[in-house]
Amino acid sequence: VRTYVRDDAGTVQYVNMMEADVAFAEVGTPTWDGLPLDRYLSLLDMLNPMHRLWSDGRWNKLTVAHGCYWKKCSFCDVGLDYIGRYEGASAQVLADRIEAIVAETGQTGFHFVDEAAPPKALKALATELIERNAGISWWG
Repeated sequence: VRTYVRDDAGTVQYVNMMEADVAFAEVGTPTWDGLPLDRYLSLLDMLNPMHRLWSDGRWNKLTVAHGCYWKKCSFCDVGLDYIGRYEGASAQVLADRIEAIVAETGQTGFHFVDEAAPPKALKALATELIERNAGISWWG
């Protein structure tokens, strides 16, 4: 969807299937099944403490919502689909995804990679994780 493809002859075409986007709450849980996660290197590219937080060890990447709830930054192009179309998922759905990822990877650290982390959703998720006694670390 919304992709440019070059075929073997070098011809470029734009593929824009007319199928509706999958709702964020229904996209499913990311999986790393089959990847040798224990063989990935942990690299530090600089000594800056923030960069170390981003790079040292393995963080499961996950989004709390699709797009941006705010849409008021002057530098941002909210006309782009991945920013302008804001959709969330319930705290229960997000916590289920987190539990599935922990069960698969054995890693309890999460980096939420949202365009803009929605405070209301983060609070609801934190409350749900506390109720489940999830025992994870997260940042975004």
